[in-house]
Amino acid sequence: MRKLILLLFTGILLFSCTAAGADEGRILRFIYCSDVHYGLEREFRGKEMGSDEVSRAMLATFKLLSETRLPEDSGVGAGIKFGSPDFVVCTGDIANRMEEGVQSATISWSQFCSDWDSSISSPLYLVPGNHDISNAIGYSKVLSPEKDASSAAGIFNRMMRPAVERTAETFNYQTDKVHYSFVKDGVRFVFMGMWPDAYMRQWFDQEIFYLPTILPLPIPSILRIRTVSIRSIQ
Repeated sequence: MRKLILLLFTGILLFSCTAAGADEGRILRFIYCSDVHYGLEREFRGKEMGSDEVSRAMLATFKLLSETRLPEDSGVGAGIKFGSPDFVVCTGDIANRMEEGVQSATISWSQFCSDWDSSISSPLYLVPGNHDISNAIGYSKVLSPEKDASSAAGIFNRMMRPAVERTAETFNYQTDKVHYSFVKDGVRFVFMGMWPDAYMRQWFDQEIFYLPTILPLPIPSILRIRTVSIRSIQ
């Protein structure tokens, strides 16, 4: 079976693609976003708003997709409704770094879970960003509190499903690494956390080079892909 590997590290993009795999010619749809930065104030629609409000507006836009048609062009799925995504990806930063009065990662992670769990019905895949990890291990600048691993631990628990869940107090960045993969319609998606060490690089090599089901081929021979900015459907 021919496979394509997509590596996702840490805009919002809609992806539609056709892949050679179990369901020949089926369109695979997913939404990719990053850097939601809960706790940060940012300009949005002409005024300063909290990132939690911005995220809820973004999530409301996701819901429009079921009835939104892709542009009438030569791209994959041209002119047809996007429908429900097969999955959604958010690659951190979930919590903004806790400096200059920014709220704790505990509050940010709680807000994220409340907003996203109530809005996303498709599978949700997460990877921590540098702000999530900085909050967990400390930073060169003053943070308040000095450390709070809530978002890093929460992402690790959801994605790695450990026998014993990590807490903000028990999370250990040296050992609690987020790394996982899955195959969807012949496409292998590989996820890795921040700053991969020797163990992570070895795991990645095994994922992409040594799995017997993967045959490296040029991308055009396996997959047609298009990206559409979420702004184009607002």
